Amino acid sequence: MQLGRMARSALRPMIVGTDVQAFREHCGGSLGGLFHCMRYLGPRLLWDGGTGEFVDEAGSAVADLDALAGELAQLRDAVGVALTGSPSAAIPVSMDGTLLRGQDGSAHYRICDLIHPDLPVWRQVNLLADLFCQLERRVPHVRPVPHEHTPAMKTDTRVARWLATWKRPGCGGVLLKRPELVYTPGRETPDACSVAMR
Repeated sequence: MQLGRMARSALRPMIVGTDVQAFREHCGGSLGGLFHCMRYLGPRLLWDGGTGEFVDEAGSAVADLDALAGELAQLRDAVGVALTGSPSAAIPVSMDGTLLRGQDGSAHYRICDLIHPDLPVWRQVNLLADLFCQLERRVPHVRPVPHEHTPAMKTDTRVARWLATWKRPGCGGVLLKRPELVYTPGRETPDACSVAMR
């Protein structure tokens, strides 16, 4: 992986808070009814479905990931068909995820979010599950990060105890999301919270 020039893409990560208590209050006092997923250890990269570029958090283009970009393009086209009936959708889907390396040095990408104005979290979770039933063999180095329903936790002690269960190899943290969250690149959202593992 090489970092180089600034990307042509204007895509930047959505900004997510880290205060679980404030997030719980924003959600009405409980975390029930939310989705959560693991944040893998590794570089966070965006993939721009319009330019085909990988972009790091600072806005630099990341080179030498052409094979991975080809797999993501297949997924982008499949999402376009699902949304509009055409692989060349007017607004191509982009992605936010983590770059991982296999033991043989191969690049793998774990999709945390689809970036599209018509894809709230609940819809993208269901859409990715459906699409990967069809595409799994065609995109062997790409997988969605599993999203699960969050239990109803109403106290700091209960939340802390639950978060402690997430300490496992490869886990850099947990990302909590409201089902109606729509990814807004470069903007702060009150509808998600990122908790780093220590």
